[in-house]
Amino acid sequence: MLAIDITGRGGVRLGDVWRDGPRSYLALLMHGFPNLFIIGGPNGPSILANYIRLDEINVDWVVDCILHMRREGLATIEATPEAVTRWGDTVGAIADRTLYVKADTWYTGANIEGKPRGFYVFAGGLNRYAEICAAVAAAGYEGCSFSVRENMA
Repeated sequence: MLAIDITGRGGVRLGDVWRDGPRSYLALLMHGFPNLFIIGGPNGPSILANYIRLDEINVDWVVDCILHMRREGLATIEATPEAVTRWGDTVGAIADRTLYVKADTWYTGANIEGKPRGFYVFAGGLNRYAEICAAVAAAGYEGCSFSVRENMA
């Protein structure tokens, strides 16, 4: 994603936000980048999951979210800073119980000089990830902030 010059609110660049490592909420949303949905993004189960199944879970979540936004007259969605922090803490706590964080591999960024080191993958399993995403949606997209669409007809 950093090969694309993605710019968020106030001109902030994704590369600057992720300078010390990628941060997202559910690997689907970020703070400061309204309506930028990520499929199979960082902080999700990506490299440890069946990618076709993960994409299906992510796309279904995004479609359901967009339909929710249309029904409610909402214009934008983004993760709250608190949700990004909580999700990062969850991802990190699970990773710390594995050997992934101890290895010098491309998983941890060891293959690219100067790249931030870390294991930015949800290692709790695809089924658990799907359950968490479903629970967030069922709770009215908890951890997300919305703006209301103006001039609704």
